[in-house]
Amino acid sequence: MDKLRLNLDEQSLKEEEKKLLDQMLGDETFLNRLSDLGIDEQIIFDNLSTIFTSFDDYLICKNCPGLNKCPKDVKGSIIELELQGQFVERNISRCALKEKNDLLTSYYEIRDFDDKLLTLSPANLNDDKATKELLKYFYDFSKHEFTSNWLYLIGGTSKRKLDTLIGVYNKFASKYHLLASVINFPKQCRKLANLYFNEKERFEFIFNKLVDVPFLFLYDFGEEYKNETLRDNVLIPLLRARKEKETLTIFISDFSAEDIANMYNFNYASKARSLQIKKLLSSAKVIDFGELKV
Repeated sequence: MDKLRLNLDEQSLKEEEKKLLDQMLGDETFLNRLSDLGIDEQIIFDNLSTIFTSFDDYLICKNCPGLNKCPKDVKGSIIELELQGQFVERNISRCALKEKNDLLTSYYEIRDFDDKLLTLSPANLNDDKATKELLKYFYDFSKHEFTSNWLYLIGGTSKRKLDTLIGVYNKFASKYHLLASVINFPKQCRKLANLYFNEKERFEFIFNKLVDVPFLFLYDFGEEYKNETLRDNVLIPLLRARKEKETLTIFISDFSAEDIANMYNFNYASKARSLQIKKLLSSAKVIDFGELKV
């Protein structure tokens, strides 16, 4: 559409529409899109409102602020035009970022973390011993050579441990189509404790999801409010069920397995329960991220 000039009475346009028209006529990329669809000058004239709407949408995408900051009513949408005779129809579809985001989120059944972590990969991570150990763990898993189905990440900052785990997992999930739940353990404990007393069916539904998901990542483990109800109806049953199923479970904590067990040792009568927790957690392979930083 070289040198497009619409035979249009610009007096009939509002001031902002005049500005938008001038901007559109100066945007070669957008005009080429129209041309590729077979939309000529007369069709533009007859469908100006639709074309303007599409150009507005195009400008947002041209200066894309990212999926999280997308200002559109439907985040991650894109308007695509279709020529039907002399009429231009609009179709709404997902933009490339939205499609990628949807693919990444499909690897997670429950996801207690921000969308921005979905873009993490090993390329974004520190090249240190702990990261290499975690990468090797997933590599061994992919080759069916792993020796432990539980991991315990300790040391460093909570954020770094979680970022590293998600970055590594994203890579392997995209290749092997794995499914994980990433749980903020204190948050889920509060939810489950409330459901245990008030909505037993809902409690069982969520609890079983945590038991059955192939990968379960529990972060801020040990920060939960501890009591006998949580210990006996959530923590121990969850750990025992996943150990019996030999499903892959990873803990992110600022506390050792022994620390956690001691926290649940409320009195002499609960000592056996405490030792049970310690035994279950101590079966996990420990990856140390260095000096604890809180």
